[in-house]
Order: sequence, then structure tokens, then C-alpha cells
Amino acid sequence: MLATLGGPPQERETLQRAQAGDAAAFAALHRRLHRPMGVVAARYLRDPEAIAEVLQDVWEAVIRGQAAFEGRSKLSTWVFSIVANKARSRASRDQRWTPLSAVEPELAGADSLADQFRADGHWLVAPAPWTRRADELLAERSAIRALRGFLEALPAAQRAAVTLRDVEGEDPATICALLGVSDGNLRVLLHRGRLRLRAQLEEWAR
Repeated sequence: MLATLGGPPQERETLQRAQAGDAAAFAALHRRLHRPMGVVAARYLRDPEAIAEVLQDVWEAVIRGQAAFEGRSKLSTWVFSIVANKARSRASRDQRWTPLSAVEPELAGADSLADQFRADGHWLVAPAPWTRRADELLAERSAIRALRGFLEALPAAQRAAVTLRDVEGEDPATICALLGVSDGNLRVLLHRGRLRLRAQLEEWAR
């Protein structure tokens, strides 16, 4: 993962400090969670103003303690679930929720591509090795900045899948629930998103 607030005890402490009015704690939460919150909301909403309003509502609910974090899951999982619920409700109210198949038309052939994965989600045939070690490349700050830019440019559903899985470290079942996709579709989104990122990083590194 590219960022973290620490384990559940530290997360809960940071949240409690933010709810008590600690500006630094709130800034840490905002810096850590706001961008991926927007990614989750964008799965259901396409209007930037609607997304901004949903995120504001979520932050108010979280900081004012309108929703209680009990520490049974990661703080990020809890917050993303609130975002998904509010975004779905807003999309339903606005009647602007676009089906995933329309946002990601390439999923029309998802079944055949999903067959290329093992049950654990790994490829049956691994891609060719990189000419440079991935960990060496990502150790460069400029590469991380480039990767973030490439990630933001992915199609919305791919961006959400890759962000939640590879950046936030959410488990596949949670991601499927947050995004409203099947396990097979999630594998396809991750596969295609990762391939795009890899190709762009290889081009950038030349």
C-alpha cells in the first residue's frame, strides 16, 4: 500500500482525536482517505458536484460521530462503506446511476477473460518479466508521482478496483460489495487496469 494510518488501534485513536477537534488528526485522515473516497463515489456518480457533496456529507457523519466506528474492520473499509451507501442513495435519488456495463463496455467479454485466472486471482500464464525490477522503479519518487497520474487516468471502474485493491489493500469480497461487481468482473478490472499501468510505467521509464 502507498499510504497508511497504522493498524486499527492507531486508526481509532486518530479518528477519536479528529472527532474531539484535533485539526492535525483530521488533516491526517483527510490526506489519507479523501482521494480513494472520491474514487468509490465516482463508481456511482459522474457529476463532480454530486461527488463533492457526498464526500462532505460523509466527512460530517464521520467527524460528528453520527456513525460509530467500532474497530471491527479497517477504518478505510468503514469509511468507504459509508461513501458507497451515500453515493448509491444520491444516484438513486438523482436517477443518474449508470450501469457498470455502460461505464466499462469492455466487460462485455469479461467471462472469457475471467477464465484466464486461477481461483486465487492470479493469472494462469504470468506476463513477461519487466526489464527493470518493479520495486526498484517504484522506489523513485518521480515514478510514484507518475504512477499516481496514470492511476487517475484509468477508466473509472478500473481506477476504483486498482485503488481499493493495490493501494488500499482491501480484500476482494469487500471491493465487490463496495463497487457492486462480481468476483469475475473485479478480476477483469484489476487485470486490465494493472496492464495499462504497467505499459505506461514501462513507457515512462524508457
